[in-house]
Amino acid sequence: MDVKTYIEKEIDACNFALEKEYQTCADVIRVAELESRMQTLTEVLYILENKNAPGDEAPKGK
Repeated sequence: MDVKTYIEKEIDACNFALEKEYQTCADVIRVAELESRMQTLTEVLYILENKNAPGDEAPKGK
């Protein structure tokens, strides 16, 4: 399993856990932890998907 697939599965698992928390008597701390994790995973996935995008090349010093 590559990193992108792993991150996508983790996002799905986190999303499922969030939905479960929302449907029950939500634990505010748990929801905040899950939302933070979801944001981090989403940002990592975005970076992975766009790492080879044109224009994102590191500037070359002289």
